Amino acid sequence: MRLAAVLKWAGIAAAVLVAAVVALLYSVDVDSYRGEIAEEFRKATGRELRIDGGIDLSISLSPAVVIEKVAVANAGWGSRPTMATVERAEAQVELIPLIAGDIRVTRLVLVEPDILLETDARGVPNWRFERPAKGKPRSTADAQPESDRQARSDAPGIPLFERMEIRRGRLTYRDGRTGETLRLDLAEVAARVASPGAPLTLEANGAWNRAPFSISGSIDSPARLASGKSVKLALKGEAFGFDAMLSGAVARPTRGAGIDLLVAVGGDDLSSLAPAMGPGLPKLGPVDLSARLTGDAWKIEVDKLKLKFGASDLSGKIVLRTPGPRLRVTGTLASTTLDLASLRSESRRSAAPAAEKPPPVEARQARVFPDEPIALDGLKAVDLDLKMSVGRLIGSSLPLTDVKARLKLGNGMLTVKPLSALVASSRVGGTLRLDARRDIPKLSLALKASELDLGRLLKEAGVTDLFEGNAAFSARLAGTGRSVAALMAGLDGDVRLLTGAGRLKTEAFDAAVGGASAAVGTLFSGRKQWTVVNCAAASFAVTRGRATSRATLIDTEYSTVAVRGAVDLASETLHLTVEPRAKTVTLNVAVPVHVRGTLAQPSFRPDTGAALKKLGGLLGIALFPPAAIAGLGELGDAGNECVKVAGAKQRPGAGSRSRPAAPEKAVEKLEKDAEDLLKGLGKGFRGIFGGGKN
Repeated sequence: MRLAAVLKWAGIAAAVLVAAVVALLYSVDVDSYRGEIAEEFRKATGRELRIDGGIDLSISLSPAVVIEKVAVANAGWGSRPTMATVERAEAQVELIPLIAGDIRVTRLVLVEPDILLETDARGVPNWRFERPAKGKPRSTADAQPESDRQARSDAPGIPLFERMEIRRGRLTYRDGRTGETLRLDLAEVAARVASPGAPLTLEANGAWNRAPFSISGSIDSPARLASGKSVKLALKGEAFGFDAMLSGAVARPTRGAGIDLLVAVGGDDLSSLAPAMGPGLPKLGPVDLSARLTGDAWKIEVDKLKLKFGASDLSGKIVLRTPGPRLRVTGTLASTTLDLASLRSESRRSAAPAAEKPPPVEARQARVFPDEPIALDGLKAVDLDLKMSVGRLIGSSLPLTDVKARLKLGNGMLTVKPLSALVASSRVGGTLRLDARRDIPKLSLALKASELDLGRLLKEAGVTDLFEGNAAFSARLAGTGRSVAALMAGLDGDVRLLTGAGRLKTEAFDAAVGGASAAVGTLFSGRKQWTVVNCAAASFAVTRGRATSRATLIDTEYSTVAVRGAVDLASETLHLTVEPRAKTVTLNVAVPVHVRGTLAQPSFRPDTGAALKKLGGLLGIALFPPAAIAGLGELGDAGNECVKVAGAKQRPGAGSRSRPAAPEKAVEKLEKDAEDLLKGLGKGFRGIFGGGKN
């Protein structure tokens, strides 16, 4: 028999077979199978499927099915009975390719789909269905090794859509732990392929948490996507006041590998993303981001990163890794300017309910250390290993330059080591550790500077511009608390400072030692503008928020001034006494000065009784025992003059017996001058620590 005859009879047989199948399908009442459909769905998922509307089947080489009023049951603990409902679903499939195992959907339309995704209080999702019986394929929700995922992705049966539409859809996500709810409304989604092998065009618009958005663009042929071949895409979108573009290719789309994409995002202000990311985002000003993304679904390299937000910028390369319980970020970043003040979120500050009356003015006390809770929850969401360099770090009245740091963050433990910066053009180095794994976070800080321009530091901090000189400095501090105020209240450690030669403006020193010039007419011969400072030293022990002076003094060409007492960091109150010892007869009215009040509002009270009793001679002071100054020499100069002076002894009452005139006026001027100086100190403290609250 000839081949032509064989093909002829085979064609006739196939036609008869198709006709028989079509006749059989037309004779079947599809609507009567709704019970069996629901049962098969229950066996596969463990959930009930309800079809309250009709089922219609149109028979052809592209059969179409229409199902109305479909509902899928929610988990037993869910917030509503149904997890998903669809008012109407239409699907048309090509019959011949289906016989070969290829699912080609000519048209898929979903009308008013309403899907609820939620978790319970333990974080269990409602989309986790019961496992199929033993021997059946595992649910796609189950974890699979990468080799299994790759093998599965190459299998046939991936649907190819020529046209898909969604009308008036809704997707809601509810977090059972926090109660947070996110809502996506899809007014209309249309994805179409003009011809076989042509790119798929996409148009979508809707709203995220009531904020409108739109997406448009094209993706290579769905056939290429299903076959695992390289796919090109070009998408753009608008949402929340931002424009975004994504273009490039994915070499192995079915494996989520071979990603090579360019992304660009721009917008007026980050705070406009609040509908998507929740309240509390800072107002940064214009945001502009561009980067190249390469890698796969488990490891993305973000190269050529350029980010500008307000006055700040950031560039470099980072790598994002998803395997594991948290996102892991590694890389190197650089910034010419980084404004920390702009990153602070005003909405995190708690406010009293409107119904409550604010406390009376006299009951409110100015504070230096902010008591707003520090937001640390984000430290547990990601792991970091970043090298950073910042040309200028701003955010308070004390700017830092040439900042270099390595940040390591793992499961809520942040370590910054090494940490180095120029403070007032002086190099300061150290380490920082912040443990946010604890119920009450713990902070540890160590800083050291061998040559700190103390005069410039005080000036840039807004404290005073009346001193010039360098100092060696060290601090080791640790505390626990959820705010800066709480950390200060429980602080432990020590702070040391030692200066060599410098100079102090006479008017400032005059106030500090008691304004004696009012009593003698002139403080120094010729009224010099500057007083020579031989040295200054400070050593404070900090225990449970109380900083106690072990040895604090300043020695000049005319006097030695010692400071005793403590500063209570919890209440921010001062309990200090300044004791001057004059080296010349012109300063013999100098008396002890009691510094009280708070860091923000210090008060000054001279010991007038001692002044009036000791007008005939100097008021002697006993300086510090050697144990109190131990360690100061470690800052770099064991032969420092202040280290020697601190251990010296003076016979009480020793000195000149010359009696100055008008001691009462001297005391009055002493009060005014010192009060002005201490107000400047309070202003400077508030600038350093961000202003506190009133």
